Amino acid sequence: MHFAGDRALDNGDENRDRAVGRRMAQPEVATDLTPLEPGRNGDSFEATEPLPATLARSTVWLEQARFDLDLSNRVQERLLKEIERLEQRLADAEAERLELLEQVNHRDRLLTQIFRSRSWRWTQALRRSLGRR
Repeated sequence: MHFAGDRALDNGDENRDRAVGRRMAQPEVATDLTPLEPGRNGDSFEATEPLPATLARSTVWLEQARFDLDLSNRVQERLLKEIERLEQRLADAEAERLELLEQVNHRDRLLTQIFRSRSWRWTQALRRSLGRR
């Protein structure tokens, strides 16, 4: 999927892959794995290229697949570690939030007790009678 901004920054797939740190191994031989095709006369099979070239191309393709698998495994492992770290941070933040909420509720209860007390009301009445607010 491409967005409008991608076209302006796009210097080709190789440059974009290199920019994000991915190494794209390019085989030295063609990667077209064409199977044996029927001959022109339809009665025999003939190879479209010599067997050593097909084997070399298959080997390169296999090595590329192994490299991609190894790379994806390493990325998956790194992402799983990152997920664990973020889950721990979330748990810590939730614990801190609950602790702060308990502190706020405790202070709210204290203020409610103070403002409802007779001594507080008496002190405020005395201040009003003396002209202070």
